[in-house]
Amino acid sequence: MIFNLKKNSFGQKKEISLKFIKELKEKFRTNCKFCGRPAGFILDHHHSCLQKFSQDREVHRQKISRAQEWSRQKITRIVQTSMLKNSDLQQLSIIKHNISEIAKSNHLSDSMVKSLIEAALKGCINRICVTEDEQSNVVRFIDYFSVECKEVSKMSQSIILRDLENGKFPEQVSDHPFLLQKKERPVHIFQDVIYRKCKTKSISTGGSVRVVNGLWLRSGERIQENYVEDADIGILGVTNKHIRFHGEGMDGFAIKYDKLSSIKPYTNGIKLHEKNISAKPIILMTNDAGFLYNLLCTVKNMNI
Repeated sequence: MIFNLKKNSFGQKKEISLKFIKELKEKFRTNCKFCGRPAGFILDHHHSCLQKFSQDREVHRQKISRAQEWSRQKITRIVQTSMLKNSDLQQLSIIKHNISEIAKSNHLSDSMVKSLIEAALKGCINRICVTEDEQSNVVRFIDYFSVECKEVSKMSQSIILRDLENGKFPEQVSDHPFLLQKKERPVHIFQDVIYRKCKTKSISTGGSVRVVNGLWLRSGERIQENYVEDADIGILGVTNKHIRFHGEGMDGFAIKYDKLSSIKPYTNGIKLHEKNISAKPIILMTNDAGFLYNLLCTVKNMNI
């Protein structure tokens, strides 16, 4: 069978035979990339092969996921059982090698391992109450693995509270500008504390109407509106006798614990109410609001 096409520039007919078309199909025929057998004209896979490959890939993915979950749990257990121990550099090196082997065999990246160690440290510190020796062991563990753990400061805070409950005051307190009284001892110093004052202003409602020249009639009333303004920022000192504040604008105060009627905690600060009825509430804003509230309650109970 012959196919006649349009004439070329020389007036000759192009003739393409079925044999040439067959050769063309053979030339563009490809094999299946999964099984290697012929897949057809310009096709690189069989449908059944693609389906089987997808199923096998999902099974493999689940196996890897289970293996990684096991390795995450294993690394977490290693960290939690090792962080409180008094391990020397050789022991820490062995622990790091074991963690690296587990991560390597289960396709865990270095960033994932670091995140696992940080999460394990945070979870363990938040659940247990550690001693001073255990705290130094945790700090050594964190330094060796070069991880960040803000919970270490919380751990130090819990030790301070526990010592105060046992009647033991901190031995080392950072420098402060306060002039302490006789037998007054600093307990803790808070930096960058915002001191906010509660104030009241009068607002007039209604309006005025002139009745005659020189005579005005006023309607409405004056109401009192409470508001809060930032007074200063500075250093807050908690001692065994006072709550002291020293601001950068030289604004400050010192309140005895027996003069306080209540301490109200907030997520980012506390509010102090004095027994004096005319005294306005004092608001102190700090990032360690929870620790500040617990510290004040503990020290206040010691002075009762």
